[in-house]
Amino acid sequence: MLPNATIRLHAELARCREGRAEGILATVVETEGSTYRKAGATMLVPRFGAPIGLLSGGCLEPEIARLARAAWEEGRSRLIEFDLTQDGEYLVGYGKGCAGKVRILLEPLLDDAPWRALNASQRPARRTGIALVYEARGVATVAPGDRVVVDEDGALTVCGRDGALAGVLAARLRMGLSEHAPKPFHEDFPWHAGHVRVAYHYAEPPVTLRLFGAGVDAEPLAAFGATLGWNVFLYDHRPAQLERSRFPLVAGLESYDPARIRVVPGAREAIVIMTHNLLADAQVLAWASAQPAHHVAYVGLLGPAARRDRILRWLVEEENLDALAALGDRLHAPIGMDLGGAGEAAIALAVTAEIQQVMHRASREARQAPKRTLVGGSQLEEASRPGANF
Repeated sequence: MLPNATIRLHAELARCREGRAEGILATVVETEGSTYRKAGATMLVPRFGAPIGLLSGGCLEPEIARLARAAWEEGRSRLIEFDLTQDGEYLVGYGKGCAGKVRILLEPLLDDAPWRALNASQRPARRTGIALVYEARGVATVAPGDRVVVDEDGALTVCGRDGALAGVLAARLRMGLSEHAPKPFHEDFPWHAGHVRVAYHYAEPPVTLRLFGAGVDAEPLAAFGATLGWNVFLYDHRPAQLERSRFPLVAGLESYDPARIRVVPGAREAIVIMTHNLLADAQVLAWASAQPAHHVAYVGLLGPAARRDRILRWLVEEENLDALAALGDRLHAPIGMDLGGAGEAAIALAVTAEIQQVMHRASREARQAPKRTLVGGSQLEEASRPGANF
């Protein structure tokens, strides 16, 4: 599997910033109707070479790349639009059939590119809001490509000359960050003697997957996670299992020691326990149950219900720890969605899909979350869970 396109784009942006590559950043700023990507989506067009990322299903990319390289030759930003709503477009046009409109800002990454803002908005460590000016008419102090970036901790990055406008945009972003699930939007408003048009969107930090157990079944799960752009960390008490050749895309390979692991505040973390050792699984589950729910949203334990019950009872009887009460519906055991199939890859797909669903705030009804209670400190009862097989 190849590294996630977002990771490759982030790496190529770094090369452009260091002067080792040349490229044009394409950002979706407005959409109307049905479109493949929404506002905030980005693609990097190298001056020479294939684009990184997708803004359509592949139909528009050649034309976007052509126009992006023309913008490079002009040495200035360009706003382009694709209207896929016209009758007959599917016959004589791009053939997408999406029946929508999309506007894209093309920014040549020259020496004066807004690198600080781009760095702050690409794969952020905190939930982050980004305001991007893509049109400025009659305002000398504002230009397309000006940006304001604010994260949920209040850190502010401004790339632009108009401090008053930056304050207005930052206030709007903070309002969005206070919402549970802010949506991208755009607005056109008067500024001084002219008008500006601004796109707002929000970026979540990438998921961190902490995978305990480096067996053969961990290989496809680590690869799926990395391909989705997750930061994957793999832990095992057997050093010989931690071979980079087996896990080329993971962010870290470490010896198993839960006491040394620090969950990053503000991150979105998932923990999957698959050491195939009863005591080791119990130790990791005990550590996971102590992690705050607002940082760790998912804890998965591989194995059948009877094995899960044995581990939970052992923790109650030997460690005086009610892990079930601590984790609640964050605990997924058995693990994985009911997608069918068998073998390591099928299990990995089912687990990856379940984590993806949880991390995107799917409702409890959609997740079919089980209701589990600990009775008398020794007996577990679980409502039927058709979505779990592993």
